Amino acid sequence: TLTETENHFFEVERSEDGKFFKAIGRVNGAGNSSSVLQYTFKDKLPEFSNYYRLKQYDLNGMWSYSKTIYIESICIEDNGNIGIVKVYPNPVMNENIAIRFNAAEEENTFAYVTDLYGKHILRTPLEIQRGMNHIELKLDFLPAGTYFIRVHKKTTKFVKIKD
Repeated sequence: TLTETENHFFEVERSEDGKFFKAIGRVNGAGNSSSVLQYTFKDKLPEFSNYYRLKQYDLNGMWSYSKTIYIESICIEDNGNIGIVKVYPNPVMNENIAIRFNAAEEENTFAYVTDLYGKHILRTPLEIQRGMNHIELKLDFLPAGTYFIRVHKKTTKFVKIKD
């Protein structure tokens, strides 16, 4: 911002279609300032297609929206097909785990769950679509412990704790 008057905070909102927005975070404002200030926010679980806007709240409770911007999330590395793999919740307390990743193109592959010693616990086929993928795996049979999940060439660690 160039200057701020009565700026309480910014609410960061995201939408997949540009119509229905959901708050995904908050950044506190400076209140009053005549200096140039820079704010940052990192979307930890972006979709493939993302519309963002800010809802800026004043100290008196009034608010206004920023202009909406569109960003495609391409998290592909090393000329591979699969981007960064996110696993949640982590640690896993219930019987399901969700994996989320970006893919440059459609592909049939597998998700592998291994223990600390590299023993294969689960091998499940995946039909990957171009863009952001969301897959849920049922892991109620796993005892508490540390595991790794691999999709294509990307491996992520997760921990299963007892319910």
